[in-house]
Amino acid sequence: MKIVNVIYFGVRNNSFRILISKLRLKFSETFINEKEEATLWAEKHLTSLEDYLTNIDSKLFKETKLESSEIASRSIKIIQKLRKNNIDLGGGGAVDLIYFCMRKLRPTHVLETGVAAGFSTFAILTAVQKNGFGKLDSSDLPYFRIKNPEKYIAIVVPEKLKNDNFRLLIKGDNQNLNYFLVGTHKYDLVHYDSDKRKISRKKFFKRVKPWFSSSGVLIMDDIQDNLAFKEIVDENSLDFKVFMYDNKYVGMAFIGNSLLNL
Repeated sequence: MKIVNVIYFGVRNNSFRILISKLRLKFSETFINEKEEATLWAEKHLTSLEDYLTNIDSKLFKETKLESSEIASRSIKIIQKLRKNNIDLGGGGAVDLIYFCMRKLRPTHVLETGVAAGFSTFAILTAVQKNGFGKLDSSDLPYFRIKNPEKYIAIVVPEKLKNDNFRLLIKGDNQNLNYFLVGTHKYDLVHYDSDKRKISRKKFFKRVKPWFSSSGVLIMDDIQDNLAFKEIVDENSLDFKVFMYDNKYVGMAFIGNSLLNL
């Protein structure tokens, strides 16, 4: 059934080129395993997320915990219902960290990749609403293995938050960025949670780097999978933090001067 869904998606959306590209990437790193080294590096640089956020702004951290709990409670019923129907959209990102950054930095422009069910999207748009301004560009590629996957993208995000501040494109990062990276705006916050392969992460950063603001921040999920995040911060001489979230590692790099760089 998964193969049928993949073929159907490719025909219906004229997306065979994307499918082939993903297969090529999948096999390109088949014999490269950096997970052990990347995990050891992340452990070496680990910082307590709670201590870090509390030290920056304890009042905001309390707000963050409340809002994150609300996001989780509103979303869990939807996710449980989907899983009963054998639809798994994966887990959410570091919602606490993302929401806190949104409220503390009060960014004008935000970019995220890898929307899936929309936990991170929910956190960002909730913060945008509280801030009273801000725009989110979201890049995603539907799960080919699921029938009619487009309808599940950002499914946990309340419709009232999906307004003019939210722009979602679903042709994959390579194509979506052609539309996002235009004009004169700069991104204050970028959350990367799409293709986890090393080559994809580094290619993404190289492409997006000129579009960070002077106080830009990058958050990258699952940095224990390979050495991409380590090499990005080393090669670009960036200050960074590493946190643990749901037994995985999340990296945060500072592209410029930031209120969060403590």
